Amino acid sequence: MKKTLFLGIMFIIGGFAYSQQTVSLENAIQSAAKSIEDELPEKTKVAVLNFNTPSDDLSMYVLDEIMDILVNHKKLEVVERSRVDAIRAERGYQLSGEVDDKEIQSIGNQLGAAFVITGSLSYSGTAYRFRLYAIDMKNAVRESSSSYSIRNNDQQLAYFLSGSGEAKQASQPRDIDAWKNKWFYLAPIIGFGSYTYHFVTKTTYPYSGDTVREVDPNLREMQIFAVGVQGQLQIFKYFAFEVNAGVGIGDSSIPLFPLVAELTLPIGKIELNAGIGYTIGAGLTLEASIGANIGPGILFAEYIYVDTAAIGESDSTANLVIFGYKFGLGNK
Repeated sequence: MKKTLFLGIMFIIGGFAYSQQTVSLENAIQSAAKSIEDELPEKTKVAVLNFNTPSDDLSMYVLDEIMDILVNHKKLEVVERSRVDAIRAERGYQLSGEVDDKEIQSIGNQLGAAFVITGSLSYSGTAYRFRLYAIDMKNAVRESSSSYSIRNNDQQLAYFLSGSGEAKQASQPRDIDAWKNKWFYLAPIIGFGSYTYHFVTKTTYPYSGDTVREVDPNLREMQIFAVGVQGQLQIFKYFAFEVNAGVGIGDSSIPLFPLVAELTLPIGKIELNAGIGYTIGAGLTLEASIGANIGPGILFAEYIYVDTAAIGESDSTANLVIFGYKFGLGNK
């Protein structure tokens, strides 16, 4: 019953695992440019016009990157930057400014482009949103549209926006969220628990060669103290693979190597985890943990249950409560 309830909770949490993932600024640019290439016919003439952001340098960078991608792939015909710059100077609009649809259509027709590429970067209060459009000059309709959420801790974006007022407003959420956006977490761990088992003896008879396995019906219990390390690879935002390596010390020493696939759910500064896996040399393993962001890392408590009976061995179980502080490595 306990295991069924545990697994039920774990799969309920798993329902959150398919929500939208954030990307880096570089990935957003590349994906958006590829989307435009894929959706427009070959040899279509396009003009890369403007990108509305709080920073002129960022707008210039995005436009240059998009133009380089389109020119190098050679599927579309791209209007030269010098001609676009000449129109911009003549009409007095900024690369980082907003241009209305009528003006865009007029500029596109003047450049002889079938489509004009424009976009924006806006801040929603929790994240930046990257949008890129390809607008048909015949009817001013957006034929291609891409939208991506940029990671709060994206260093490239932070560099370009470091001097703007909007970037200063966003600096606080980036710092708060930094602990969530790591590829790998490493933690020293300590804990305590019990190992409950039946004593098993094996006797091999020399003449027949038969081995007889005898299980003592009396249940025994050993209190253990555990030390070790824990590594967690955060494959997706809500899914991770956890490896523990340690030793349980009691009347005798027991190696502990649980391998667990787990679902992770960050809520504010709290992280909830639930997982299922296998402990090497033991059996089915279930785990659940709760952690809190304190400083640069996560202070957590974790419960681990190991059941060898689930794989057909004698009826022995281990129950552990471990504590640790994990540090994140590698920004996403």
